[in-house]
Amino acid sequence: MNGADDARARALSGGAHVLAQRAFATVTPLDVARASMMPEADVRAAFPTMHDLGVAVLEHERASMRRVQADLAHLPDPAARLVEAFRLVGLNLSTDIVVRAGVRIAGESRDSFPERRLDPFGTWQTFVRSLLGELDAIGPRLVLDVDRATWVIVTAGLGAVQIVRAQDRWHEAAEIMGTTAADALVAVRGGRS
Repeated sequence: MNGADDARARALSGGAHVLAQRAFATVTPLDVARASMMPEADVRAAFPTMHDLGVAVLEHERASMRRVQADLAHLPDPAARLVEAFRLVGLNLSTDIVVRAGVRIAGESRDSFPERRLDPFGTWQTFVRSLLGELDAIGPRLVLDVDRATWVIVTAGLGAVQIVRAQDRWHEAAEIMGTTAADALVAVRGGRS
């Protein structure tokens, strides 16, 4: 890694630590410099604007979610893919501060990135609806229609993320997210696991 790449990586990591704790609009390049333990001029050289830093955080988070989806390809059972997706997202949240910051930005600061489609709920709805459609087709049928079941599972998952953040239980995020998905799936399947 050359000097510019190293500075960019340090600024990204330091910025993510701040952005995971505070709303995007309140964070300044000086905050990022302090968290990164580097001069503000170096932060500004790596990311000329806070918007540029936010985009880098969001790109990192998006790439991690694509890896999750790729990691699920080997699981033929849609129920297993659903639970594992939630668990892997929880694992990413627990181990990668940049992912954590990206999730916060996507959920709270979409107005700061009008050029991007930031809709965590919609993204999860599409993903979960697809898996539940597969599951419902192979039977046994869900006790709720696919749209209502999707709503239950997605809101449970997003609620779990909020609780993990509020209680600072990031180290448990993988277990909490996986269990939440499994339990919600049992509920929409009428008590069948």
